[in-house]
Amino acid sequence: VPLSAIKITPEGSIVFTITNGALVSHPVILGALRGSKVEIASGLTADMQIVEDARGLKEGQEVTIQAE
Repeated sequence: VPLSAIKITPEGSIVFTITNGALVSHPVILGALRGSKVEIASGLTADMQIVEDARGLKEGQEVTIQAE
């Protein structure tokens, strides 16, 4: 995943998904760093769609998805 998708907290690393218009955090274990991407060793499933830029975001924050 892009490095920007990872949020480092005192409790560990998380990524966000969106459920019912709000951010939901998911703890992840990081693997190898590969340029601007980082491997996720555990904590995600193949069907999860994560937020690609977690900077400034927090759990429960309401968001709107914009089509490109």
